[in-house]
Amino acid sequence: GVGELLVTFLGPRQLRVLARVNIDDRLDGAQVKALTAEIESSLCGESPYIVRVDVVPDERGIPARAEPPKSTPATR
Repeated sequence: GVGELLVTFLGPRQLRVLARVNIDDRLDGAQVKALTAEIESSLCGESPYIVRVDVVPDERGIPARAEPPKSTPATR
């Protein structure tokens, strides 16, 4: 999943998009390449003003959909 999406204004009608994605370790190189191409194509299709898309692995260890912390019973 996409962990973070950053958009940078480069100039009039020019946007750069950086997508940090969580990549399943079970994917091989060809699958990662195909996934990256699909993300780039999809983002560029969203707006004619997107002139560059960079897809990078999210190595910060933050899951795309973080679950809230589980509450623990109070101790006395």
